[in-house]
Amino acid sequence: MANRGLNRRELVRLGCGTFAGACVAWGTTSSASPFLANESGSAVQLAKPTAEQLAFQDMELGVFIHYSIDTYGSVHGASPASIFNPTDLNAEQWVLAAKSMGAKYVVLTARHEQGFCLWPSKTTDYSIKSSPYKDGKGDIVKEFVDACRKNDIKPGLYNPPWIDDNWDAHEAGFVKQRDNASITKYDDPSIFQKVLKKETEQLRELMTGYGPLVFIWDDHFGRSDSLGDKPHGGKLMILAS
Repeated sequence: MANRGLNRRELVRLGCGTFAGACVAWGTTSSASPFLANESGSAVQLAKPTAEQLAFQDMELGVFIHYSIDTYGSVHGASPASIFNPTDLNAEQWVLAAKSMGAKYVVLTARHEQGFCLWPSKTTDYSIKSSPYKDGKGDIVKEFVDACRKNDIKPGLYNPPWIDDNWDAHEAGFVKQRDNASITKYDDPSIFQKVLKKETEQLRELMTGYGPLVFIWDDHFGRSDSLGDKPHGGKLMILAS
């Protein structure tokens, strides 16, 4: 028989089978038992993947496209929207390249950390609507999701709630290139309410205007009390959830 390798689902099943065998060796009564005895002998319930998690694993391969105003030299959101003027952009070419390598989903940076929105967001003027691209009438997020659906690829979008350099400089008064990832930067309640309103509205625009989406990537979520027992301060977990 040819050695065809394992896909992710088969790997998960193989791992579960191996783990179940180990459970028997460690003293559980059944390989199908959802419990494992810990060092003190108490039963600990094992985590199981959800149907959604298995479906995601079944897709096996995806592509992340990082494209924004920094492609044209902007640093920390300092360049004006007027520098963004691609002349030969073809979102379907991106999607077809991903599909040719076997990808089942593709994720685009709808907004990356500089703050420039690739869709005409109502939350900020730092977006494609203020650029020369298609005379301010363009919408690259729409071009992207339409190309995905045309070619049977699942679209996803990236939007980092904690870092928005242009907004931080103009709305929150932070110094460019300094402490843009600080865990405590939004501790001022008045600033936090503004950024929470902006991020909530941006996610609403993306999820209602361009869905259904395979997922939304909220970057930096793990940089606070969301992981582990040690408090790190800040309001990132609230903002990202």
